[in-house]
Amino acid sequence: MHRWARTFVCPVVLSVPWGVTTGFLPYVPMPAQTSLAFGAPIHWPALTARDADDPVVLERCYTEVEATMQSMLDRLTEGRRPFLGSRDRAGPRLRSRRAP
Repeated sequence: MHRWARTFVCPVVLSVPWGVTTGFLPYVPMPAQTSLAFGAPIHWPALTARDADDPVVLERCYTEVEATMQSMLDRLTEGRRPFLGSRDRAGPRLRSRRAP
């Protein structure tokens, strides 16, 4: 082992779902679906540079950004099945919605 790999140990790795392998083989993870979305810019025209030190204003802006991002994530994951991806090829952003 020392001549072949220049090491005194042979690492044994338990990798899911591939099982027991040696540490010399590269770990190839299972493929995952990735979705991207770009939201509209958030503007606060009433705020000035002096408002950057106000904790109340910062909390309000943070809450607005957090709510906007969460709603975008909810739209992206709508109709998505775990480990399998979306139900249709177009994805959740391009799907038409039916009126109730």
